[in-house]
Amino acid sequence: MSRCWMEKIRIDKINTNNPFVVVHFGENEFLKKSIEKFGILSPPVLFRYGDSFEIIDGWERLKVAKKLSIDEIECRIIDSSLKESFVLHIVLNITGRGFSEGEKILIFNKFKTFGFSESETIDTWERVSGERISREFLLECFELYNGIEEIPQLIHRGLVNLTFARGILQFPSEWRKPIVSFVSKIRASTGESIRFLRLLEDGFYSKRIEGVDWLENYSDLKSVLEKIFSDSHPYTSRCREEIKNILSELPEGFEVKLSEFLDENDAELRIKFNIIEGVKIPDSLNNIILKLKKVIVEGVETYKK
Repeated sequence: MSRCWMEKIRIDKINTNNPFVVVHFGENEFLKKSIEKFGILSPPVLFRYGDSFEIIDGWERLKVAKKLSIDEIECRIIDSSLKESFVLHIVLNITGRGFSEGEKILIFNKFKTFGFSESETIDTWERVSGERISREFLLECFELYNGIEEIPQLIHRGLVNLTFARGILQFPSEWRKPIVSFVSKIRASTGESIRFLRLLEDGFYSKRIEGVDWLENYSDLKSVLEKIFSDSHPYTSRCREEIKNILSELPEGFEVKLSEFLDENDAELRIKFNIIEGVKIPDSLNNIILKLKKVIVEGVETYKK
């Protein structure tokens, strides 16, 4: 059994910059105010590693103490190995604050870094968390961590989810950072982000879009979606523009509902008219519908002849 004792430790002897075993993205403003008023009520837990002390629990408390120029802190010292300390860190935090999906990606990668086998990682995680994960999911987390550096924190902050992260892995490595940077910049919803990826996927697999460096020049999702759609579905895009022109012939009072992006192979056009009471139905309505049908069925080029 590991030995444990209390000891006052100088804060400059503790690795507070980038602790080996700690997994934590958040910051706690309430904790700062509490320490300013009452001091550190719960002692941090440390273990010795090399010439300094590493943190098992209490990183936030120690960072606040350092900012407040507190020189020495009463700590609980555990005589434990790196592996034991890492597992203890998970145990001490999983029932309190818990871990986000983004933090879990970091945790599984640390298991690998600290020498745990895949089966040891799966069994240990189940033992301490009660959650059973598959080997396939574990390998996917490794791939996400190695393939997209920013993904764990973006998932933690709720800017993207695992479905979006998985979708990015299908693109070339040089595409991933511009995609992630753009989605982070516009703060799109999960649904919008998935829609963006699916349209981009069409362009990638059709080889009509050959790179995404141009994304850095955009700051709104709508313009990007229109560009991707136009580039990846040029024929359908031209049809859509012609449809808009035809619909402009309708008088005020007619609200026409069209899908924002027609699928490339979509041969059906559904139009909903919301007619305001008292608005006269135009004599040209049948002719306009025939024009729309001709564009959809026969194409822009035939229609314009």
